Amino acid sequence: RRSELWTVMVEAKAEADGVVDTLTVELVTKIDDLALSQVNGVRLAVPVGLGRVGLREVVLRLAGLRNGGHAAEGEEQPDYTELDFIVREKLLRTTLAKFCARHEISTENVLEIEFIKSAPRPSARDSDGLSL
Repeated sequence: RRSELWTVMVEAKAEADGVVDTLTVELVTKIDDLALSQVNGVRLAVPVGLGRVGLREVVLRLAGLRNGGHAAEGEEQPDYTELDFIVREKLLRTTLAKFCARHEISTENVLEIEFIKSAPRPSARDSDGLSL
């Protein structure tokens, strides 16, 4: 695992006073993918206003899969559109700020965030006639 602290600021909406609060996170994964495994153990400061979509962009940029990350000729590019994030055994479905407040997590410490591939969304024909 990488132990160095990477500070990466990603675009986020600044608050009215122009100050963006940040949180130090450590990104971890068990995904067996060469590009994504490069992000495993990376620590960085991110705006607390980030949610799932923003964190996905951070992971993909760090893995080199945005702005120039391409599959080798003849290889199919894996689908990285859906990643989920787990914080303390709970799926992140809101911003980091709201999640930490709701679960009484201190933003003073490094927060470990595991990223996983999202389960495919069920389709209407997957339900076998059962309505949810």
